[in-house]
Amino acid sequence: ELIADGHHVHPGAMQLLLQVKGAQGVCLVSDAAPLAGLEDGTYTWEGYNVTIGGGTCRLPDGILAGAYSLLDEDLRTLLRSIPGMDPAQAVRCASEVPARSIGLAHRKGRLAAGCDADLVVLDRDWQVECTMVGGEVVWERDNSGIMR
Repeated sequence: ELIADGHHVHPGAMQLLLQVKGAQGVCLVSDAAPLAGLEDGTYTWEGYNVTIGGGTCRLPDGILAGAYSLLDEDLRTLLRSIPGMDPAQAVRCASEVPARSIGLAHRKGRLAAGCDADLVVLDRDWQVECTMVGGEVVWERDNSGIMR
């Protein structure tokens, strides 16, 4: 498993992991805290004061308290951080490998007949355009760039 948010694991360690295991052996995960995506500030979560800032969630002593980024941001970070990273292999780390790791590769994590058609559509900049569950759009970004 790899949290590729640029804070949990150094890019050099990410690259080494991919060289050793190959994309088929690396499962991209998020570890996103419930506070992920909130504006900078201090919040209470599970009885702890957690500060959001600099793209991280931290306890008062500076220790990471989960991740601030969601999986799409981690995918973009992985692509930016690893020179020559094949986009298809990066997507594989975020789709097929996680499905296989939990025993659902027969119906999730890939585009194939008989699979569930749970999809995330990304634009050229790897930003989420829409998400689909069972082939039905459940969320889409509107033309103004505002998510709805």
